Amino acid sequence: MALVGHIVEVTSITTAQRNRMYEILSSYFDGVRLSVFDEDLYEKDWAVILTDSTGDQIFGFSTLQLIEDRVDGTPIRAFFSGDTIVDLPYRRSMAMANAWIRFTFTHALGHPLFKYYWFLIVNSYRSFRYLPIYANTYYPNPAYGMP
Repeated sequence: MALVGHIVEVTSITTAQRNRMYEILSSYFDGVRLSVFDEDLYEKDWAVILTDSTGDQIFGFSTLQLIEDRVDGTPIRAFFSGDTIVDLPYRRSMAMANAWIRFTFTHALGHPLFKYYWFLIVNSYRSFRYLPIYANTYYPNPAYGMP
Protein backbone atom coordinates (compact mmCIF):
# COMPACT_ATOMS: atom_id res chain seq x y z
CA MET A 1 0.00 0.00 0.00
CA ALA A 2 1.32 3.43 -0.93
CA LEU A 3 1.32 6.06 1.79
CA VAL A 4 0.35 9.70 1.31
CA GLY A 5 1.97 12.53 3.28
CA HIS A 6 -0.21 15.37 4.54
CA ILE A 7 0.99 18.54 6.25
CA VAL A 8 -1.48 19.63 8.91
CA GLU A 9 -1.42 22.40 11.48
CA VAL A 10 -1.11 20.89 14.93
CA THR A 11 -4.15 22.87 16.07
CA SER A 12 -6.27 20.98 13.51
CA ILE A 13 -5.27 17.48 14.65
CA THR A 14 -8.31 15.62 15.94
CA THR A 15 -8.37 13.66 19.18
CA ALA A 16 -8.58 10.42 17.20
CA GLN A 17 -5.53 11.39 15.11
CA ARG A 18 -3.59 12.40 18.22
CA ASN A 19 -4.48 9.11 19.90
CA ARG A 20 -3.29 7.14 16.88
CA MET A 21 -0.05 9.13 16.72
CA TYR A 22 0.58 8.39 20.39
CA GLU A 23 -0.30 4.71 19.85
CA ILE A 24 2.29 4.38 17.07
CA LEU A 25 5.03 6.21 19.01
CA SER A 26 4.46 4.29 22.24
CA SER A 27 4.45 0.96 20.42
CA TYR A 28 8.08 1.51 19.37
CA PHE A 29 9.48 3.42 22.37
CA ASP A 30 9.30 2.39 26.02
CA GLY A 31 8.29 4.90 28.67
CA VAL A 32 6.40 7.30 26.39
CA ARG A 33 3.89 9.20 28.52
CA LEU A 34 0.81 10.79 27.01
CA SER A 35 1.30 14.03 28.96
CA VAL A 36 4.86 14.42 27.61
CA PHE A 37 3.74 13.50 24.09
CA ASP A 38 0.96 16.10 24.24
CA GLU A 39 3.27 18.80 25.60
CA ASP A 40 5.76 18.17 22.81
CA LEU A 41 3.09 17.95 20.11
CA TYR A 42 1.39 21.21 21.05
CA GLU A 43 4.73 23.09 21.02
CA LYS A 44 4.99 22.33 17.30
CA ASP A 45 3.42 24.18 14.38
CA TRP A 46 2.74 21.34 11.93
CA ALA A 47 2.77 17.60 11.59
CA VAL A 48 3.53 15.47 8.58
CA ILE A 49 0.96 12.70 8.80
CA LEU A 50 1.28 9.54 6.70
CA THR A 51 -1.97 7.85 5.80
CA ASP A 52 -3.36 5.29 3.42
CA SER A 53 -4.78 6.66 0.16
CA THR A 54 -8.21 7.23 1.77
CA GLY A 55 -6.69 9.30 4.57
CA ASP A 56 -8.50 7.17 7.13
CA GLN A 57 -5.62 5.36 8.80
CA ILE A 58 -2.39 6.93 10.11
CA PHE A 59 0.81 4.90 9.69
CA GLY A 60 3.40 7.48 10.69
CA PHE A 61 4.06 11.10 11.52
CA SER A 62 6.67 13.74 12.21
CA THR A 63 6.19 16.98 14.10
CA LEU A 64 7.64 20.24 12.86
CA GLN A 65 8.32 23.59 14.49
CA LEU A 66 9.56 26.80 12.89
CA ILE A 67 12.08 28.67 15.02
CA GLU A 68 12.91 32.26 14.10
CA ASP A 69 15.86 34.32 15.36
CA ARG A 70 18.69 36.63 14.32
CA VAL A 71 22.34 35.59 14.25
CA ASP A 72 24.88 38.37 13.81
CA GLY A 73 22.08 40.55 12.44
CA THR A 74 20.96 37.98 9.86
CA PRO A 75 17.38 36.76 10.13
CA ILE A 76 17.29 32.97 10.30
CA ARG A 77 14.64 30.31 10.50
CA ALA A 78 15.17 26.72 11.50
CA PHE A 79 12.84 23.83 10.96
CA PHE A 80 12.96 21.63 14.04
CA SER A 81 11.93 18.03 13.50
CA GLY A 82 10.38 16.59 16.63
CA ASP A 83 8.88 13.17 17.24
CA THR A 84 9.07 11.08 14.08
CA ILE A 85 7.96 7.49 13.60
CA VAL A 86 6.74 5.35 10.72
CA ASP A 87 5.08 1.99 11.32
CA LEU A 88 7.59 -0.77 10.55
CA PRO A 89 5.93 -2.23 7.42
CA TYR A 90 6.07 1.23 5.76
CA ARG A 91 9.58 2.43 6.61
CA ARG A 92 10.79 2.09 3.03
CA SER A 93 8.16 4.57 1.88
CA MET A 94 9.43 7.94 0.71
CA ALA A 95 6.11 9.65 1.53
CA MET A 96 7.47 11.29 4.70
CA ALA A 97 10.59 12.64 3.03
CA ASN A 98 8.67 13.83 -0.03
CA ALA A 99 6.01 15.67 1.99
CA TRP A 100 8.61 17.21 4.32
CA ILE A 101 10.83 18.38 1.48
CA ARG A 102 7.94 19.86 -0.53
CA PHE A 103 6.65 21.75 2.49
CA THR A 104 9.94 23.11 3.87
CA PHE A 105 11.41 24.04 0.50
CA THR A 106 8.20 25.76 -0.61
CA HIS A 107 8.13 27.66 2.68
CA ALA A 108 11.79 28.71 2.37
CA LEU A 109 11.45 29.77 -1.27
CA GLY A 110 8.47 31.92 -0.30
CA HIS A 111 10.52 33.77 2.34
CA PRO A 112 13.90 34.50 0.71
CA LEU A 113 14.99 37.12 3.27
CA PHE A 114 15.69 34.37 5.78
CA LYS A 115 18.57 31.94 5.90
CA TYR A 116 17.13 28.49 6.62
CA TYR A 117 18.43 25.63 8.74
CA TRP A 118 17.24 22.20 9.71
CA PHE A 119 17.57 21.34 13.39
CA LEU A 120 17.39 17.56 13.52
CA ILE A 121 18.01 15.45 16.58
CA VAL A 122 19.62 12.34 15.15
CA ASN A 123 19.24 9.20 17.23
CA SER A 124 19.85 6.49 14.66
CA TYR A 125 21.84 5.76 11.54
CA ARG A 126 18.58 6.00 9.56
CA SER A 127 18.09 9.62 10.64
CA PHE A 128 21.75 10.49 10.06
CA ARG A 129 21.54 9.25 6.46
CA TYR A 130 19.21 12.16 5.62
CA LEU A 131 21.84 14.80 6.39
CA PRO A 132 24.20 14.31 3.41
CA ILE A 133 21.23 13.75 1.10
CA TYR A 134 19.36 16.95 1.96
CA ALA A 135 22.07 19.30 3.23
CA ASN A 136 25.26 20.63 1.69
CA THR A 137 26.75 21.37 5.10
CA TYR A 138 25.84 19.52 8.27
CA TYR A 139 27.22 18.73 11.71
CA PRO A 140 28.49 16.44 13.01
CA ASN A 141 30.27 15.47 9.85
CA PRO A 142 33.07 12.91 9.59
CA ALA A 143 34.71 14.91 6.78
CA TYR A 144 35.30 18.09 8.78
CA GLY A 145 35.11 19.49 12.31
CA MET A 146 32.57 21.75 13.91
CA PRO A 147 33.04 25.46 13.16
